[in-house]
Amino acid sequence: MKPYTLGSLLIIATFLGCSETSPTTPSDSLNNSRSINVTYQSALPIAGFQFRVTGVVVTQARDGVAAQHGFNVSTQNNIVIGFSFQGATIPSGQGTLLVLDIEAFGLACLEDVVISDSGGNAVNTSINNCLTIVVHA
Repeated sequence: MKPYTLGSLLIIATFLGCSETSPTTPSDSLNNSRSINVTYQSALPIAGFQFRVTGVVVTQARDGVAAQHGFNVSTQNNIVIGFSFQGATIPSGQGTLLVLDIEAFGLACLEDVVISDSGGNAVNTSINNCLTIVVHA
């Protein structure tokens, strides 16, 4: 899949190793843990993020550059939020933003995305192909 971007930030979630939609099969048990790697490509620092995950149940949010830069990341009711109490930001660049552990039983999609800049302002975003978050300049 070739990423599509209209601005300075592109976040791609990879589900079960694929960058496009990847539904699970009936043989996948609800107790069969999987993970989603949420990756990013950004020309600006990220001071915070929030999104909702649909189609699967998120059990934990962990690792990635969010953890490396001291972000507090939590999830409840499939809402994932990350920010720093110390005002740290994730520098511009690309990599794995975080990893979500999930119970796989459907098609994972990210929705209701909010990315904030270092001034605390929301950056204009949209979702492309269910798993790609595009921030418009």
